[in-house]
Amino acid sequence: MVMADEKNAVVIGAGYVGSQLARELAGSGWRVWALRRKPVDMGLEGITAVAADVRCPETLSVLKSVPQGSTVFITVGADAFSEEAYRATYVEGVKAVIAALDKYSIHPKHILFTSSTSVYAQMHGEWVDEKSVTEPKHFSGRTMLDAEGYLRASGFGYAIVRLGGIYGPGRTPLLD
Repeated sequence: MVMADEKNAVVIGAGYVGSQLARELAGSGWRVWALRRKPVDMGLEGITAVAADVRCPETLSVLKSVPQGSTVFITVGADAFSEEAYRATYVEGVKAVIAALDKYSIHPKHILFTSSTSVYAQMHGEWVDEKSVTEPKHFSGRTMLDAEGYLRASGFGYAIVRLGGIYGPGRTPLLD
């Protein structure tokens, strides 16, 4: 039985970034539910792989079995670089997660959302920090900023981490 006072985490979007996060958390003694479109056994004790897709809100019913006080990480990734894919994954996805948490009366300890530095307009070497103006010029930044807004308005405790270019296997367009 999982107790509410244990270190419990839900990684929603256990893809490239989320899978590594799940492994790190499990390695530090956390109990982790790793939600992804096509779950795979991550080979570590403490990780439960679950099929769920933020673009299909009914699949988020798995959240009802998550202990109260869990930390929720939203690390989803769009499957295409298009406004439609971004909106469906990030904006509608964040809304679906919030709705599911509300529906099942799950009160996370904290929600962490991986956003993007694309929310900033600075493109010429300027210093950028969390106080910098967010005036995205491209749909990707505008969409991420919209998703952040839904999280801010949710009433849950949250943090937003704005990642820059993510590199790894199959993720080298800027290097190429």
